[in-house]
Amino acid sequence: MADISFACPQCNQELEAPTELAGEIVECPSCETQLEVPTAAVSQPVETQNDTKEPSSYPATPAVENSCSNCGKSMEPATVLCLKCGYHSELGKTIDTSFD
Repeated sequence: MADISFACPQCNQELEAPTELAGEIVECPSCETQLEVPTAAVSQPVETQNDTKEPSSYPATPAVENSCSNCGKSMEPATVLCLKCGYHSELGKTIDTSFD
């Protein structure tokens, strides 16, 4: 059987899994996020004319635990900014969150 190609919703690591694992929860080897193997190949999000991603173009992701890939703090699903250490997962860097 052919493999299913998809990307980790947390770190965007390109992944492949055998079709027998479709619907199963696996761990991303890059960021250790728990995610569900999609039932078919998932396409990348579509860019709009103003370079923002349309929420409807994202693949449905299961409500699994999300954690900061920098400090490991548990975060709500779909959260990109860690309130503990300031790491922004989409930008891949820590943001200064201090206020004077």
